[in-house]
This record gives sequence, structure tokens and C-alpha cells, in this order.
Amino acid sequence: MTACTNNGGKARRVVTAALVGVLSVGAVPAIALATGTGDVSLQSVQPAHVLVEADDGFGNDVEIVEGKAVKLEAGTDQYLRPTKIADSLDSSLDIDDYDITYLASDGVTPLRLMSGETINDTNAATYFLDQWDGTRTQAGKSYWVQIKKGAEDILKVQFTYVAPTYAGVYAYDTDLDDTTFTYDGDQQSIHFADEDGVTLSPSKVRYLNADSSVAAENGNTPVNAGTYTAELTFTNAQKVNVTVTIDPFALDTAGVFAQDTTVPTDVDTRDELLDTLDITGFTGTPKHAHFKVTKVESPNGGSTLGGGSGKYTVTIEGSDAEVKAGNITGAATISYYVLDDDLQPASVVYGTNPIPAGGLHVSLPDGESFDDAKVKVVSGDDEYDGKALELSYVDKKTGAKVDAGALSKPGVYTVHYRVVPFQNSLDKWIGQSGSFTLIVDGQKIEANAGLTYSFDGKVVADNGTGASLVPGVTTQYTGSDLMERIGIEVKDEDGKVYAEGTDYTVTIKKGSKTVDSIVDVDTYTITVNPVTFDADRNSTPADWVLTVVVTPMRIDEAVVNGSLEANKKVYVAWTGEEISPTFTFYSDGKAVDVPADAYEVTYDLYKVDASGSFVPPAKKTDVAVKDEGGYRATIEAAKGVKNYEFAFSPTVGVSYYYITTDFLVTKKGVFLDVPAGEWYSQAVYDAAKLGYMNGDGGGYTFSPMRELTRAEAACVLFNMAGGDTMYSNETIPGYNTEGEVYETGFSDVEGNEFFAKAVAWCEATGIINGYADGTFGVSRKVTNEEFACMLANLAKAKGEDVSVEDADAVLAGYPDAGLVSDWAKEAVAWAVQEGVMGNGPTLSPAGSILRMRAATMVVNYQPEGVFDSVFEFESQEQGE
Repeated sequence: MTACTNNGGKARRVVTAALVGVLSVGAVPAIALATGTGDVSLQSVQPAHVLVEADDGFGNDVEIVEGKAVKLEAGTDQYLRPTKIADSLDSSLDIDDYDITYLASDGVTPLRLMSGETINDTNAATYFLDQWDGTRTQAGKSYWVQIKKGAEDILKVQFTYVAPTYAGVYAYDTDLDDTTFTYDGDQQSIHFADEDGVTLSPSKVRYLNADSSVAAENGNTPVNAGTYTAELTFTNAQKVNVTVTIDPFALDTAGVFAQDTTVPTDVDTRDELLDTLDITGFTGTPKHAHFKVTKVESPNGGSTLGGGSGKYTVTIEGSDAEVKAGNITGAATISYYVLDDDLQPASVVYGTNPIPAGGLHVSLPDGESFDDAKVKVVSGDDEYDGKALELSYVDKKTGAKVDAGALSKPGVYTVHYRVVPFQNSLDKWIGQSGSFTLIVDGQKIEANAGLTYSFDGKVVADNGTGASLVPGVTTQYTGSDLMERIGIEVKDEDGKVYAEGTDYTVTIKKGSKTVDSIVDVDTYTITVNPVTFDADRNSTPADWVLTVVVTPMRIDEAVVNGSLEANKKVYVAWTGEEISPTFTFYSDGKAVDVPADAYEVTYDLYKVDASGSFVPPAKKTDVAVKDEGGYRATIEAAKGVKNYEFAFSPTVGVSYYYITTDFLVTKKGVFLDVPAGEWYSQAVYDAAKLGYMNGDGGGYTFSPMRELTRAEAACVLFNMAGGDTMYSNETIPGYNTEGEVYETGFSDVEGNEFFAKAVAWCEATGIINGYADGTFGVSRKVTNEEFACMLANLAKAKGEDVSVEDADAVLAGYPDAGLVSDWAKEAVAWAVQEGVMGNGPTLSPAGSILRMRAATMVVNYQPEGVFDSVFEFESQEQGE
């Protein structure tokens, strides 16, 4: 339930299908309906016809909203192509039975090719192509589609070109989620997308330095590390600026490798050495132009290269120019050997078997794991393993250097091995190095046998059927994250259930952009990404993806939150000021919350005839809700709102994007017989709101002038003490559990009367007693002084002090004080002293109390609501 406003009384005009029909019939053959400048959308001499579906000429559906022009993106080859119309008799007319032509912005002049040929559905694409005449689709241009059948006009629909809006534009590398850039000695691969992950193709991009000088343009991208402003220009001349930061290349964390060599002259100079290095992630060449060797430890103890065979340890850093520019940071220290000879011949084995050329496979499901102790280099009768063998690992997917622990997860790795060089009997350095591929296989799970997607507990992607999957969920927007309703289970053929986060991860994408929830209207995909197992290569990738389509919440009914509902009508209390009604919305019969900014409302003043029916005015006029009378509220989605659809379908297959609800503004207040502004009105409203007193006549009236009976008084006092909420049947003495009735002992109280429970409670508490003749006097009228005594008894039962020092002094100001009975004087004085009664000129102690006065007294005494303490009764034997 939400409130809505009408913008200070200036309600936005809503053009509905019904209004179109009224204005288009009879003496007015063609009416243009407008909601503002450039917002004209429908002219019709056949009001029953509506455009149901259309596309942009490329098969992409366009949004159709009655009363508004269809909007297309400027600077494109788009144009409006009708694909489906309907009327009140047929919900799906064949568009091929109609003639389609295109008109200029005036809605009259036909569009023509240079040859004079009229533009129709067969040549419209040629007319609106940018290369034909780019000015035709500029922002602000508008045209009409005219649909005819022979000489008969059916309808016209306007379409207009608007400048596209680019929100949340960001820069990314190859992957939409990779938004970091690192200096690599070459131009960066920079692309752009909007907040929905839609890739953008600006007509021009140039990159500006911090001082606004141009860093790169004409298809080039920045090279050096730093922060740049990418100035994007689109075909409609619209510009968007995006910040792009290129981080320095950090040598201290980069993977740098140097191969052993048997030809010393290959690395005789520092430049030659740098150019042979494998520096992961750095593509700039030659490398010696970007790096420098800052330290050398040669085998002979020198500090230069070319010091003979043996081990060399070198440290590299960025060149002076690169360091000064901030492009390269840190340093890397590496070792390599200049050998005199390789081990010949040599082979690499794992355990006892040579490693195949295609790589070594390790199967985790079969209990296998990679054991580096099993890797050996065999040369003749000699084997090299353990400490005689150096191993290092690279994840081929990421290119990152990893440790042996990472090989416990499925993946493809490169294993670099090196036989630790040694000197033979001739003091010659001997060694061997190389690499092989390691494939760590996880449990292969088929999407249609081991992966289950469910929605609200119901399987939506079947498992175990052996059939190919076409998984998908289509559901309405709820405002909450739908991922909470989606279940994912992955298990292997042995029934082992895999854990999310450990064995697999889940990726959610809205379009092409990764998100962390599924809430708003759009199309999403959920993908399970294996970590400790493999997706079956026989399964198609789509089998691992669940598509979730979120459609708008369809609001099919709205009811004004009035002060009173009677005779199937809603009444809102007149205040003399402008009123902003609130609404309860319903979707499929259930009340739903709709935020106030999701909809817009206009109000029309209707006449109400003698039968109570709403009669539309001769001319509809937006009005503010203020004066007494009947109103019709027309509600539709606010501009740009996609999550809610306010719609009903008076014709099968045809939806109207608004709903209406009627109500009346009345001066009668909460109850039809309690006018607003009377001295007792607010007290009656409060007594009803607090639950002390109810209306009668179905709740529509209160009968304020009717005398209160003792049965009613018992109910009022019982309600003030919490009523049924605080006292279950069994807690009140006299309740017969077998007959489910109250045995009060009063001859005029049937045990199943609506007031029996209240009477039993009043008797048990001593708040109201019966008469000597054994009756309670349920129909007897209660006097003012009797009701004061009843309230005083209630106060005493609550533990309050109701004593008065001088009752006569308290009552002395009233001319009829002497008429107060002696037995009631103390209670009446207490009520007057506490402001419960006596606000008028007289007390009228013996007069029957009217319901309006009773309401005033109970609210005066207890304005905050029911109290939360329960009375203890002495005995419940009577009900046992």
C-alpha cells in the first residue's frame, strides 16, 4: 500500500484507448492526441484498431505505449515496421491484408524516393538507410506509419528519432568484467560498454592527458601508465567522457623466466639476455628497449656476462626512461645456466611411463593427484629426480605462475623442469631443461544428469532424463532477489553433492554484464562454473546455463484507501483541502506493494446518478481531488518504469497500459452517519480505530444517537482490555469446553450470544454485575452515571486509584450535580476530575448514554489503545 501525489494538483494528462475511441467517432474524423511537445502518437478514424506489435526494421521489438510516439535511436537505420494490429473483434489481424505507407512529420504528406516512388513497407529500409541520407534519422526527426485497407483509413502511428542516452559507460579489456589495464609496452586493448553491459561503438575516440592534451586518437590507444580521459563521440554527435587508468607493470610480482643455453654467445650481451627472457604479460619489443640489467653474478665471480659456463644470476629493472615515466616498478632476480652440453639422450617420465607428447593426464575422480616426486628425467641408466630436479608451474588459462598446491584443481598447466646442472669428470657443465603439459581432470558431470536447476522447489532443468536441456524461467518482478528462489544442485554419479564456492562458482549476467542479483525486469543468465570437477565435454555449453526472464509485475486492480467502504463504493473523507489518495494494488488477486514513484495518476470528476452509477462527463478534464463528488483515478506506469505494468484487457489479446478505480469524496467522515467536524466525530473515529467500538449496518454506520445497552457496554469494556487478543475462551470462568458456550448464570444471556464472552469477563472481573432477579439486563439502557461507574470499575481492576478527596466540590460546578445518585457520586466525580466526562454544561447523570458520548468517554479515559496486562481470576472451577 503506497501513497501517490498529483504534483500539486497539476495532474499529468493520460490518453487512454477508451478516450481515443470517444474522440475518434462521429463528427470528428481524425483527432491528434497529445501529451506534450513531440508526444503525439495516434490518429484514428477506426478507434477499435490498435497497434499491438512492431519492430525497428531489424526484427527487434519496439515498445508501444498508447498516447505516445514510438521512439527510435537517432543516427541508425531503424524505422517503425508494424507487425501486428488488432481490433475489438479480432485480436490478431493479418498485417499482410493491409497497406502500409510512410508520411512526413505533418502526418499528411507521403514520403517518396528520388524517383517519385511512394515509401511503403517494401522500400522503407532503403529510404531510412544512413548511407542514403543520414539526415533522415537525426534526433528530432519524426514520421508517421499509415495503415489502410483499400481506401479505408485504419490508423496512423507516429515514430520519432531521439538521441540515445549512454549511462554508466566504462572501459574494459577483452572481457566485459576486466576493467583493469596494465602497462605492457604496447597499445592497450580498450573497449567500451554501458551499465547494462552493452558494447558501444563510438564513431570517434580520443584520449586526453590530465592537462587536456591529446594522448592518442585516430584509432590509437594510450601506451604509458597513467590516468586518461577517453572522449567518446557517437554518430549523433553526443559525447561521453570515460576515465581510463593504466597501472604500472610490477616486475616484483611478474613471472620472469630465463632458459638455459649451450651457446654462450646467444646471451653475450645484456641486450641479448633481455630479449630472450619470457616476461609474462609484457608484449613490447624489443625487451631491451624497456628493461635493463642492473646486477650480474657470473660463474667466475665477475659482474659481467660472458664469464664462461655455469650459473648466472641477474637482476632486471625497468629502463631509466620507463622508471621515470612510471611505467615499470620493482625488480626481478632470475638465474640461468650456460651449459657445455645437454644430457643426451634424455626423456621425461612420470612414475615409470614416459610423458606423452599430448601431455600428462591426472584424474582427480579416480583418486589420482599430481605428485612432483614421480617426475624424472632419464638419460641412459641415469635418473634425475627429487633435489636433482627443479620444477615450476604456470596456469595456462591465466598465464600466472602457481605453486604445486594449485594443481589439486582441474585445469591445464605447463610444467617447467630443469635438471640441476652439474659438472662431469671433465669439469663440463651438463644439464637438461624443458617443459610438458599437465592436464588435471576433474569429475566429468553432465548437465542433464548431474546438474539441477530449480525454481521455488520445482525442477526447471531436468536431471537424469538423458534429454537435452532447454532450461529457463519466466516470472514476474517481485522487488526481491529471485536468486533466493533458485536452487542449484551438482552431484556426481555416486551421489556426492558438490558445494558452491568450493567445487563450483555461479555467474549471473544481465545481458553481457555480470551482476550479483536478479531483481529488475530484464533477461538474465545463470552459469555454473566448475572448479573441482569438469563439465562433460559432450554437454553443450547451453546445458550449463539457466535463462531467467523477469517480466513486469502486472497490476490489474487498484482500490483507493478510503475512510469507508459501503454499497461497493469507496468513500474518502472531505477535508476542505486538496487530497492525495493512496491505493492498494492487486496482482492476480493478491495485494502488492508498489512504490509511489512507479506510477502516475490523473483524476476526472464523474457524476453519480440516482442509482449510484458513475456517469462520465461530456468532456474529460484533469482535476485535483478536493470537492465532494465522484472521481475516477487513471493509473499508469511512470516514465521509464519497467518493473510494473498497469494493464487490463477488455478485449481478448489486446492490453491497455492503464487501470482505473472510482471513489467518492464525502463530508460524512468514517461512517456515513457521522459527519466530519462534529464535536464527537473524532472520538467516534478514534474509538473505531482503537477497536473499542464497532459500527453497525455492516460497518457503514455508527448510530451515534442510539442509546447504549448493557450488552454493548460489556463488549466495549472487554475490547478496551484487549478482548479476544488477550483472553482465549478457556481463560474466562464459565466457559464450557464441551458445548463451547459461556455459562454465565444470567437467565437473559444465551451461552452462544455474541456478547456472552464479554458478559462472562465483566462478571468475573466485577466490572459489571447482574441484577437480583438473575438477569444481566442485556437490553437495558445504560445511564451516564452507570457508565462512569463501569469505567471506574475498569480502572480499579487495572490497579488505578479512583478515589476523590471531595466529590461534592468536584461536581459543584454543574447545575444537575444534585441529581447524581449517592452510589455513583464517587465514580462520577472521578470521571469529571480525570476529564473522562463533564466537558459539557451538564452531567445528565440519569439520562441514557448515547453511543457518541460513550465513544467520547472511553477515548478520553484510554486514548493510547488496549492495555497489555491480563486480569487474574480467582477460580475457573465453573468451566471445568
